[in-house]
Amino acid sequence: MDTFMPISDAEASVLTDIDHVDSCRFNDKLSNLRRCTHADNLRSAHRLALIRHACIALDKNGAVILQASSIREMASILGLSTGCVQGHLVHGGRTKDGLAFKRTSEEQTRKVAA
Repeated sequence: MDTFMPISDAEASVLTDIDHVDSCRFNDKLSNLRRCTHADNLRSAHRLALIRHACIALDKNGAVILQASSIREMASILGLSTGCVQGHLVHGGRTKDGLAFKRTSEEQTRKVAA
């Protein structure tokens, strides 16, 4: 990165990490790399892990009504924000429609008719 995108010493002391924009560590194209602070890199990795984590939606009786490959997909299908789904995953509780969410492994993920 230093060869193709050199920065000053002052910038280098702050922008210590290289982030893969698409989060694929095998994609080392220059267009997929960006400099960032270590804190930003950690926040990005945490946020991506949460968003990409497969989850299921449960009805009031605890029956699985929907499975999605990511929080973003679940939110899109249900017309909710990713923050809403993520909040219910982290803190529990149900939506105003009575749905609860749980994480699941991606190997088990498939869509179920709602």
